[in-house]
Amino acid sequence: MALRCSTGENWNYLMHECRRGLCKNPSNPDGCGGEIVSLVFFESFQLFCSFIMLNLFIAIILDNFNTTVADDNSILPAVIASY
Repeated sequence: MALRCSTGENWNYLMHECRRGLCKNPSNPDGCGGEIVSLVFFESFQLFCSFIMLNLFIAIILDNFNTTVADDNSILPAVIASY
């Protein structure tokens, strides 16, 4: 369930299913959940996962940029000498 929510795959449906209310009859799970608790959990989980995914994306771009710049600096002196 956490992986499904972190990828954004229909997480709002899960949140609304968990908001149904407190269990009045434990043998029948229909109507179990907490309205405020589910809202706070799912919203904070989505925000947290979005920040992590954004930071990973930016880290990959910066790492590839640094690799490209380092490769360009090592090639330039040899190209300039042979040119």
